[in-house]
Amino acid sequence: MSPTTYLITGANRGLGLEYVRQIVAHEPDSRVIAAARNPDGAAELQKLIAAHPGKIEALQLDVSDQASIAAAAERAASLEFAKGGIDVLLNNAGVNVVGNANILEDNFFDGLEDNFKGEPRPGLGKRVPVGTARSP
Repeated sequence: MSPTTYLITGANRGLGLEYVRQIVAHEPDSRVIAAARNPDGAAELQKLIAAHPGKIEALQLDVSDQASIAAAAERAASLEFAKGGIDVLLNNAGVNVVGNANILEDNFFDGLEDNFKGEPRPGLGKRVPVGTARSP
């Protein structure tokens, strides 16, 4: 059986970072693509990457930005250990729309929908497939 490849969004802190920790600790053959808006600035994630060479790859991704999603998909598809596709997506990242007091009501509900459904809202464009899913 080939190793499982995970893509975890929001992997810079909190639950996303803990998913990365648990996977590398309990699934030694698995590989993790750890996506975050600023993975280079995520000190704990960088420590994990250094402690597990060849097991974790950082990926810059802002789930609220279509250009970032497209660039991340291209980058993820080019990773050697993702050549067989992504087996598991842990879409942990959320879109924070509450931080701006001047936000329009529609944008607020769009953000809630993004967080709830885990998919881009209309107008952000089409989904960009990263790879193919495979069954165990």
